[in-house]
Amino acid sequence: MKITQIDGLKPVSINRCIFIGPPGIGKTEQITRYAQALAEQRKLKFIDLRSEKDIDDIEHSFYYLRIIAPHVFPEDVSIPRMTDKGIEFFTPHIIDVLTHPKSQGLVFIDELNNVQRSDQRVLFYSLIQEGEIGWGAKLNKDILIVSAGNPPEWSSDAVPLPNPLINRTVVINIEPPSIDEWIDYMEKYHTDWDRRVAVFLKAFPQYFMKQPVEEDLKNYATPRSWTNLGTRLYYQEDDDLIRDLSMGTIGPEIAGFFVQFLKTRTPKISEFVSNPEMWNALNISQQMLLLYQISQNFKEFREMRGAMDILRRWQKTQRDDLILTIKLIPKAKRKQMLGADFIDEFSTELVNYVD
Repeated sequence: MKITQIDGLKPVSINRCIFIGPPGIGKTEQITRYAQALAEQRKLKFIDLRSEKDIDDIEHSFYYLRIIAPHVFPEDVSIPRMTDKGIEFFTPHIIDVLTHPKSQGLVFIDELNNVQRSDQRVLFYSLIQEGEIGWGAKLNKDILIVSAGNPPEWSSDAVPLPNPLINRTVVINIEPPSIDEWIDYMEKYHTDWDRRVAVFLKAFPQYFMKQPVEEDLKNYATPRSWTNLGTRLYYQEDDDLIRDLSMGTIGPEIAGFFVQFLKTRTPKISEFVSNPEMWNALNISQQMLLLYQISQNFKEFREMRGAMDILRRWQKTQRDDLILTIKLIPKAKRKQMLGADFIDEFSTELVNYVD
């Protein structure tokens, strides 16, 4: 399943699912957004139990609790206290509200198969299978329970899940987003980011995901890494800092290719408009960086003599390049930079990108 398809799952389908996928592809963010959308659909207030203080309006709340499984132990959820009746176990309030008969929400158990201690594993297996956590705390049946983990080849900490647990759940392997889906995500959730990262990935898609060979202090490429790099490079012009930030987010090997890509000599937009036939003589790096330049200066570009003829030709023979150019224009500026005449003429290509 593509990670973008999680949004389409009904609550009855997502409940007790375990999503297995590489780190950094957006599992946590996708599940969080799913919970937020479900709260909005039910006209309930979204309450993140890790940060909200006022959590007792149960009838009007949709609770969300993300548990990082390796960080939580049985003694954290069943706290022994001496009373006049002997030892009793108390449940933390953020879990207790989930046991109320009218509570609704979603509990997300992250990094499930990275748990090493057997008592921790028993804690989460009981939660997933029976909805029980600690002594006497049973979640309301309307609380969805969703889990996620990493494949063993992506994490040396990953351990197999027991067959009885697997047989009581639905294990779904999650694929990373495509580069185009990642670009759409960046435009939706990050206003300020360096779109040269996007054209690099379009030129060299093999660098989008890079499985680490060994665990060391070197970073590696995932969608999360590229998001991190894109936002940090925004308006960054110092070559040394660009190099260091690249190495620190995507690792030295791919950073070397990326930094070299940024240094590629590219013709000016005016030179290209005067001689559009040069396109076929450009290498892939030059082509992608030229598309980036056009996208960031589109208003000026479309007013140059011959530019519209180039765009009309692209519409027929290079539609992917035309769409990428449009997508690289900051979403808030698209209508203004594209212009009404262009939008009217190229409405078929623009229907998904101008709103």
